[in-house]
Amino acid sequence: MKKSIYLVLILLACFACKKEDNAPVEENRAGEFTDSRDGNVYKWVKIGNQVWMAENLAYLPRINYPMSSSETEPRYYVYGYEYDHLNPPSLSEALAVDNYSKYGVLYNWQAAMVACPEGWHLPSLEEWRQLAEYIQTQTGASRSTEVTGLNIGPYLKATSGWENGGNGTDDFGFCGLAAGYCDSGNHFAFLGMYSRWWTADHLGQQFAKNLRLDDDDVFLMEEDNDLDYGFSVRCVKDTETTDDL
Repeated sequence: MKKSIYLVLILLACFACKKEDNAPVEENRAGEFTDSRDGNVYKWVKIGNQVWMAENLAYLPRINYPMSSSETEPRYYVYGYEYDHLNPPSLSEALAVDNYSKYGVLYNWQAAMVACPEGWHLPSLEEWRQLAEYIQTQTGASRSTEVTGLNIGPYLKATSGWENGGNGTDDFGFCGLAAGYCDSGNHFAFLGMYSRWWTADHLGQQFAKNLRLDDDDVFLMEEDNDLDYGFSVRCVKDTETTDDL
């Protein structure tokens, strides 16, 4: 009888150890971190196996007017901070623009490549596709047979701020805002209607890949654009530093 009790206790102890070793670790799904370069505090969200910023990057080491666009040198824009023929661009004035605090900074591709803080990086096209595929799997969103994209726009869009009835449900906490962009003609355009985010994928000397959401469309689209466009940036956490959050 005693041997049976001892055997049962040993088996229970082994089972408990095995269960503890294989038990899933409770992971944070959302939080905040501070960019040590300028003190900006960003929200982040875990979507699938990736950790994304839940708002656009706002790192602004200097400010440029749209008329000074470049395909080879970093450029930083704030939507609505327009060219002034009489004065040089002022960083303090740009930081005070309402669109800066709400939508962050618009970067040309060269600036986007170096803008993310330590431990984060500009996502590749493949990383954006991983995000899209995860949301498609979780929601059952359909693919389009006419366009290259997934019917996941509403799940990525914020619940307010989009014109023409384009607000989303933001089910995954990505909080995509219609930040507009700065085009190659040196003009700001489509605030409240469009959002564009750079990827790290470079196409020759002139183009790079970006992702697009529109107010009147449900698709997350892939596009090629000139390197001098000013688009938003969403950083993704480096895989090896994800556990640091």
